Amino acid sequence: MFTLDVDAILFRLRYSKMCDFLQHVKYKHDKDKGIAAAEIFTILWRKGRINQSELLAKAETSLKGTTIRSTIYSVFTELQKNQYIQNAPKLIEIGDVTETEDGDDEERSSKRQRVDMKVPLRVNTERFLKSFRIQAYRDTCKDLINIHPNIKDKDEAHKVLSDFFDAVESEGGDVAKSVRVESFVSKQNDNKTKKALSDLSVASQINVPTILIHKSEGKQVFYRLSWKNVLKRMRRNIIEDIVKARFGAKHFRIFCLLLDSTYLEEKQISHAVLLDPKETRQALYDLFRGGFLKMQEVPKKSDYNPQTTLYLWNVPIDQVVKTNRERTHEIILNLRITRALVYENNWDLIDRVQRNNLDDEEKRAKEKYEKVKKKLTALLVAVQRLDNTLIALSNTRSESKSFLRSSQLRYDA
Repeated sequence: MFTLDVDAILFRLRYSKMCDFLQHVKYKHDKDKGIAAAEIFTILWRKGRINQSELLAKAETSLKGTTIRSTIYSVFTELQKNQYIQNAPKLIEIGDVTETEDGDDEERSSKRQRVDMKVPLRVNTERFLKSFRIQAYRDTCKDLINIHPNIKDKDEAHKVLSDFFDAVESEGGDVAKSVRVESFVSKQNDNKTKKALSDLSVASQINVPTILIHKSEGKQVFYRLSWKNVLKRMRRNIIEDIVKARFGAKHFRIFCLLLDSTYLEEKQISHAVLLDPKETRQALYDLFRGGFLKMQEVPKKSDYNPQTTLYLWNVPIDQVVKTNRERTHEIILNLRITRALVYENNWDLIDRVQRNNLDDEEKRAKEKYEKVKKKLTALLVAVQRLDNTLIALSNTRSESKSFLRSSQLRYDA
């Protein structure tokens, strides 16, 4: 029996995204550090697991003449501190870690350092996923600020929120943890900053959730992202786009109505969206077959007669998110297979063009190569966009634990 290793496929898929994030986002203000970070990550990604000394030696060899040694070591320390690189579990001999009580502190610390150098390192994909999710949170919160009716100074709100996300990123990328206000606000007594924090912590009367949650412990003030509400809004936008693209405007109106409702009958839906009952029924069953709706039967009598049974419709949003996440996995895999087949069928042409091994008269071959190149690029862009959607529909480990704790609390209550 064979199983599909989805995590391995996504790890290979996100190599370029992780590398670009380190070079052009994490170290966008320092070109040398960005190059060093990308090279360290590339070596570690290709090797899978590698010791610290071997990793740094390979990085020095690769960047010899372009990046100084101190920069490489500094970047490595920062990557390890920010948890983009972590120790891989390894079975080591008892004699390697056993320390006798004889000897001074310096000797024991040197032994411990030698043991740490032997521990293999690996890429922490969960940490990268948190950073990618924070980018999605940034975009969603910007949209929420723009449509928030109570926020007048939107520029100040954008600045405060950007500084808040920078502080979250620097403290490990866990959006479920609270952040001290001093770590992202330099002037707490500024009236503009106070007003922006107050507006971000209050929900509006329309369908805009609370963005930040305020918490005080003595004299210390903390803020944390209302990530469940923001994540819910982000996923809602994605599912709505999928429904609109797949079914059309009529189905989209019905779906949005049911998202904001609990259970509705067919007649209530028909009156609310101003559609003919026949069109409404057809749209409801289209969404039901697509896995976007759930139908609840409420019989008035024990015989379950259809004429005396109420049929109520609603959106099981958690199940819809799970179904579309699995569907996105399938689409990404099919696109990667298609791209691999295109490359395999044209590998001779691609190799000849890249080595400039074409005659001047082979114009048709060059035209074909341009079409193949365009198709490969389009497939790659589609995969990258779907991967952004997949990141939004997936939970990080900390988020999954938080959901589990909240479910347990509801169960205990």
